[in-house]
Amino acid sequence: MSSPYVAPATLEQYYSSVSEKSQVSLLHPTSPIFTSAGRYESTECTTPVGRIIQPGLFCYAKESSTPGLPEGWTTHIQPEGQRYFAHDTGRVVTDAYMYNPSVRAKIMHFAAVVAKILEEQSIHLPDSAELYLSPEEDEADGCGYYIADHASHTISWLEPVDSESMGIPNSVSESNLRFSLEELYWSHIELFPSHRIKSLHLGLDELISVFIQGESDQRTSQTSTFPYSAEQSKHHIRILQHAENITSPHTIWVIARLWVVIARHRQETYYAQERARLDRTQRILDLPMEKQRVRKAIFSATSRLLFGVPQIYVEQLETMWSDSLVYLNIWHDFMVAAQAEWRQYLTWSLGMSIINLLFFLVPGASSTLAGLSLACCAGAAIAAVTLLTCHHTTSIRTLDDATPLLIASRANQHRGVGLSFALPRALFLWATFLAGGQGLVWLARASSVYVIAALGWTTRAIAVSKSVKDLVSVERDTSVFVLFGAFAVLTVVAVLIRRRWDSPTRSWFRREEADQERDIEKA
Repeated sequence: MSSPYVAPATLEQYYSSVSEKSQVSLLHPTSPIFTSAGRYESTECTTPVGRIIQPGLFCYAKESSTPGLPEGWTTHIQPEGQRYFAHDTGRVVTDAYMYNPSVRAKIMHFAAVVAKILEEQSIHLPDSAELYLSPEEDEADGCGYYIADHASHTISWLEPVDSESMGIPNSVSESNLRFSLEELYWSHIELFPSHRIKSLHLGLDELISVFIQGESDQRTSQTSTFPYSAEQSKHHIRILQHAENITSPHTIWVIARLWVVIARHRQETYYAQERARLDRTQRILDLPMEKQRVRKAIFSATSRLLFGVPQIYVEQLETMWSDSLVYLNIWHDFMVAAQAEWRQYLTWSLGMSIINLLFFLVPGASSTLAGLSLACCAGAAIAAVTLLTCHHTTSIRTLDDATPLLIASRANQHRGVGLSFALPRALFLWATFLAGGQGLVWLARASSVYVIAALGWTTRAIAVSKSVKDLVSVERDTSVFVLFGAFAVLTVVAVLIRRRWDSPTRSWFRREEADQERDIEKA
């Protein structure tokens, strides 16, 4: 379909061709958020083909001609490889492919439309401002726009704009909103860093200071709100210090990307506001809390049956998701610890299963307890394998998987997620206590002669009951496994004693008693 726009050679000719009743309704606000999404999530494909390499290509021969650009327009390459175009005099930038005549006509037309609006509304943009245009590719022939100001480090529009429609989060004041606009500005610089290198004020010294303070905060506080860990901050400081001596699109891109994170962090923590978030676990937002007394009572009872492990996970998730805000490094550390725990209890459950199978072969052992303990081991193993499959390593390195999970679990105050995460540990504990119940069975069947052996087992059981709190904590050591090994050894000793005591030959434990009975019979 041919373009409805005429194609004068210069931007000034386009300006003179725009009538007072131009297609202003087709011009609509957009945001760097949508520009970035369109660039990184594009599904357009290209088809490489074989080519004939002409003699001296890129060497002594003249390069093949490329389609020309209108006067004043130049082409630039973003460090990641995206080509874009800028007009120095008119201060216009676009990532639309202006070598395409139809696309070029749209850009020229809408640049003139914006210039006409500015004249009609008596708006004089500062020399530090530039216009971004993004023509639509469908039949509607619309065009998105925004204005980036390199002096104030913000973006703006020529009409009132609802923040939600631009993907901007809610704010508590205009000064808080400014950080969101600064984030969008730095996103713009990240997308278009190559055409105004010398005229940009990047605030590099301030950014280095911010990361130095952030690293110190992370090293001296367990609940720092800084978005990067101490080790990550250290690496970023090194990179930024190297960037001080290099001015190029690549270093500008690095600085802009880090400013995006800092601006977003300041907006989310309500930096410089009346009520700022100074602690990661601090709640400062008045968010509605759904009251579910019945479900809470059911969960409380279930958690007690599972040794309180689900409640531990719920508290950790609540702390991480304070005010619906989660930090990547905190989420990553939490999931790494959870995965390590699931793998550990998967291994321990398999070991406990073997012990329970041996109990079926031991005379005097309770097959009921062994079966129940074996079932708990199977449940723990299945839960661990399922959780490891659903939350594999690649899904914990970004917030793309964490945020939907936490938002969904927030509906029931994280009880469902906490319960599922706790199953491997809780079921293994049940398997351990059921297997330990075999000692009580033998003690009930035994006579007083092996009370000494039973006392050893009981002492160990008391020690375990006191160490349950340590066992269900996230941080564990091998002492738990040593205790369990001691249980197994004492249990085997008790079995041997029982078998020896019940033998027809009257073992040496009862020899003195047998001699006394013979003396009485002779008398």
